[in-house]
Amino acid sequence: MSQSPPIVLSFAAADPSGGAGIQADILTLSSMGCHALSVVTAITVQDTVGVEGVLPLDAEWVADQARCVLEDMPVTVFKLGVLGSVEIIAAIAEVVSDYPEVPLVLDPVVSSGRGGRSPAEPGVRASTLGPVAPGPRAARLWPARCGFSPRRG
Repeated sequence: MSQSPPIVLSFAAADPSGGAGIQADILTLSSMGCHALSVVTAITVQDTVGVEGVLPLDAEWVADQARCVLEDMPVTVFKLGVLGSVEIIAAIAEVVSDYPEVPLVLDPVVSSGRGGRSPAEPGVRASTLGPVAPGPRAARLWPARCGFSPRRG
């Protein structure tokens, strides 16, 4: 009997170039043998060089996307990237608080490919998620293999 792959739910922006965000998460997680689920937090105007604009989705839509898949599939890990707005952070905090046993992978996004600051509002990157990931539950994790190997720091 084969073991089911770990299911990872990624919250991130959509990148039309496929080099970052949800698209890159799906490729990376799949290459590691994980089943990737996605919740789109924002859509971007960008290319392979960098980000020109970010349009956050409605926070209720973000929460609804997450709850829909969470009611259907047993998620092993939450992965958080660019979230889009403070309202989306609050919505995600509420959703993930219902799953305290599920670890959070924080993916800090601090600059675009052009080398400038990300155009997302201050405080909406995963590295600043105090309301979502208080205390020891949150760790920046580096994927050593599909099971993820936490390295706190």
